[in-house]
Amino acid sequence: MRNIRVFVWFYFLFLFSQITWAQNKANDNDSWFINGFIDLRFQEGDLNSDSNGFAFYDGAIQITGFLQKDYSVFVDLPVGWQKGVDTDGDGKKDNFANSWSLGKERAQVILSLEKSSYKLLIGQFDSPIGFESNDSRDLYFAKHGLLFNEFTPTTHVGVKGEYKALPFLELHSIVSNPQGNGSYGGESPEYSLQVLFKKAEFYLLPGYYTRNVMNESIHLLNIYGGYNSKEFQLYLEFNQLENPDLKKPAKGYMLLCSWAINELWTAAMRWETAEQLELKVLPQNKSAQQLSVSAHYLVNPKLRLLADFTTLTYNPVLGDKQPGEESTLSLQQSF
Repeated sequence: MRNIRVFVWFYFLFLFSQITWAQNKANDNDSWFINGFIDLRFQEGDLNSDSNGFAFYDGAIQITGFLQKDYSVFVDLPVGWQKGVDTDGDGKKDNFANSWSLGKERAQVILSLEKSSYKLLIGQFDSPIGFESNDSRDLYFAKHGLLFNEFTPTTHVGVKGEYKALPFLELHSIVSNPQGNGSYGGESPEYSLQVLFKKAEFYLLPGYYTRNVMNESIHLLNIYGGYNSKEFQLYLEFNQLENPDLKKPAKGYMLLCSWAINELWTAAMRWETAEQLELKVLPQNKSAQQLSVSAHYLVNPKLRLLADFTTLTYNPVLGDKQPGEESTLSLQQSF
């Protein structure tokens, strides 16, 4: 373990020196771009943890700089109106003062080197693990699904690498420290390895992730893939999580399909189930199911109107099922 850390540290210094050299050699050919998005919505239902009605749900300011030749820098600063903030990083909101937030959660600062066969990144980056992305504009639905919330690690600080071994085969890995939802300070480094198989419209991405918390190990097996064409998409995802807080390894399954009816309208459906969610200390839920359906209307290439209906049911260890539902109308503008 010590040798791995020493290697990673020296590699970090090498890549940082290369990027610094590129910055010092930068010339008038360097290009900088500012873009981002905002997600405004009206939501109604009992699944919303903050409040119903109108909301500034998500947004970001993003800066991309293409430096000399193969080097670039990317800064992603999420923007939002925070009614609740996780100030101590335990995955629970503890500060409910109404205020604007800039880069408080899911922020990214990445220095990268990209060649024809490999790509290296250093900094704070979003997780490559799990099907759904962090930003709401990249989702098929108004909110993240059950598997993202129960299984997916979000943000990391460290090194990420991608290597294209063959035209249809890539290797992805990270060596980092967790910095996202539910992570704690002082944790040991985390490691993940993914293998991407891609052929025409079909792809498969199995992966393994592990880290230690309080001298106990967390292990996550994540597999997703499917079919992706211009008109139709079908995705499947499986997760198995071994967490010392759980009585048994938790398992999660997802089926997602999307159909582009025409150039303006798209319909999508997502069904998910999670099992063995029961905690050792405070038994609450043993399983959960979530179903989401949505319709998208493309007002113009950078403006999307999304209508979503979601149901979520938790099955507690004791007592009756706890169903909930929510309807959302979202206006997502990229700039």
